[in-house]
Amino acid sequence: MTRRRTRTAATAAAAAAAAAAASSSLLLSLLLSTATAASRPPPQSQPDVVKVFADEFAWNDAEIPQFNNLAVDKVTGRVYVGAVNKLYQLSPNLDLSASAVTGPEEDSPLCSVLPDCPDSVERKLTNNVNKALVIDYSESRLIECGSIYQGVCTVRNLRNISDVKRNVREPVVANNATASTVAFIASGPPNSPISQASALSL
Repeated sequence: MTRRRTRTAATAAAAAAAAAAASSSLLLSLLLSTATAASRPPPQSQPDVVKVFADEFAWNDAEIPQFNNLAVDKVTGRVYVGAVNKLYQLSPNLDLSASAVTGPEEDSPLCSVLPDCPDSVERKLTNNVNKALVIDYSESRLIECGSIYQGVCTVRNLRNISDVKRNVREPVVANNATASTVAFIASGPPNSPISQASALSL
């Protein structure tokens, strides 16, 4: 009976020692794993800015932003940017595809829509601030409006903005650099395939 108890006690002690050794080994492994993970450099985070487009030769002023409006073609991914005195057409990767110069032009707030301007009115070189830039998908055209000539608009080819389709000779948007303008494309009268561009200036 004494031998059996001695053997049992010895077996229990051996099991406890083995368990303690296993626990120490596991703890050591965990500590080593933690230390190794801590010593690894953190993965580099992906940059938020993938690519930047800039025009170093464009007009720039602290009071008026160089770029005013942005429109993205949901079908092709092309990007259109309305700026002061310029219009840009970019690829989905922001590479320049085409551009158009929209100003400055000889103008005066006292003139009506060009070319109706009295000879007595003194005109001066005026920046053309882009006030509206919208895509008309039904007609594959880009409508852009600027602040000169009382806020007229120009209809351009959506595939190539240097191709002017039509000049709208009537005041549509705000005719100064700071007033706000909201523009949108809406369907025309019921059962009509014609879309209409509307603008609200404040």
